Amino acid sequence: MLELPKVNVITADPNWIYANWTSTANGAAVSHYTLSGYDFLAALAPTIKALADDDCILGLWGTWPKADEHHALYKDWGFDYITGFPWVKVVPNSGEIRRGIGFWQQSASEFFSICRIGKPKKQKIKDQVIGMLVGEERQFYDRIKKHSQKPYGIHEWLEELFPDVPKAELFATEHRDGWHCYGHKLGTHIDFDGIMTIEEAKAGGRLPEDYDPWTWNSAKAAKST
Repeated sequence: MLELPKVNVITADPNWIYANWTSTANGAAVSHYTLSGYDFLAALAPTIKALADDDCILGLWGTWPKADEHHALYKDWGFDYITGFPWVKVVPNSGEIRRGIGFWQQSASEFFSICRIGKPKKQKIKDQVIGMLVGEERQFYDRIKKHSQKPYGIHEWLEELFPDVPKAELFATEHRDGWHCYGHKLGTHIDFDGIMTIEEAKAGGRLPEDYDPWTWNSAKAAKST
């Protein structure tokens, strides 16, 4: 089990289960990573609380089909809602809005809720977020990257708002300087009793013995969480 730091900023992009979880078509998340049900995500509360300092900001990513679970989750983790904004997805090179998939509408955005415990103090910065406006001013109308990868502007904005304090990213897919990053593709597993290495998780029955985050597929995922 890893020793956890105390941090003042946390971002998290939960690995939600969707209605199309058995399909590898149409961008189904299950073909890219393991998925977790709400009960498992809510049960991570002790680990989140162990990570969060007394004054801490949580930036929680959400998608429209999971909006109800999203808003329940940060409450279960002990945070209060402040505000939020959308990330409008744009196709690289063309700059056109990326039309996503959906059974009722074609989602073209995700959203980012800002929550807190205690009274975290942010810096005053000139370029605040402008929400959905498009233009040269600061906003998160940004190009899509790899599956589930989020725009770098979010991290940069939080670094300006909260400089010189410890920060952590949960369910991360890559390392970022100045952040404690945890996720399967970084060799770590987040569970209700802490954060451990993938090998520790497999040895303890938390993950299948043959689990490999780089080669995971839907057939294996269907047997897991």
